Amino acid sequence: MVERGGRVGRPALGVLPLTSVLVASVLVLIGFDADAWERAGLGWLGVACLTGAVVAARSLRCVFPDQVAGRRSLALRLGDAPTRLVYAGLVAAAYAVLGGLALTAPWAAVALVTALPLAIPVWRVRSGAVSGQLDPVVRDTALITLNYGALVGLALALS
Repeated sequence: MVERGGRVGRPALGVLPLTSVLVASVLVLIGFDADAWERAGLGWLGVACLTGAVVAARSLRCVFPDQVAGRRSLALRLGDAPTRLVYAGLVAAAYAVLGGLALTAPWAAVALVTALPLAIPVWRVRSGAVSGQLDPVVRDTALITLNYGALVGLALALS
């Protein structure tokens, strides 16, 4: 939505809830399967957890530049050790979600092949890697997130 003066603004308060109600009504009328929504939601949650892990790793990598620039990134707000735990926890949560998803969509278990390559970045973060040593962690976590999402999406399409 563009306001006067060419600035992009927030939509009016009632637009998003109204859109949600209309879309949900149409989906109910056409008989959309609720189980598919639940599986898609679980798939999204796993990808969101891994995306959060990428953000946490990037925050750890940029602690010193953020400190100099006066930014309040995740690693500066939480501290070094808690941010490393957040990274590992988000990765673990993504695979816990995948386990739950595999119960309803068995093909989703195929995405477990991404767990082994992610062990190295988790080990690097937990062992205290700093600054430039975290570049491969950010890269690998992002690539594994892409593969995880693609495999989960394919699995949901096949289910």
